Amino acid sequence: PSSNARLAAGIARVPDMLAAGVPVGLGVDGTASNESGELHTELRNALLINRLGAHREAALNARQALRLGTFGGAQVL
Repeated sequence: PSSNARLAAGIARVPDMLAAGVPVGLGVDGTASNESGELHTELRNALLINRLGAHREAALNARQALRLGTFGGAQVL
């Protein structure tokens, strides 16, 4: 999410992807595109940025974000 924000690449429609059964993972790009390699920062940003593109009830919740950063990341690998 941080690299998308920094590069003005848009907001991923994660809730729609999950509803469609698309495997989704959350990770970090490294310092070249987000100045940090910290997953907890990306989890927080995923929650906050996703609220901009969705109605609050359709936005990610903390449990979903944590799952994307752990099981979701493993699933897409």
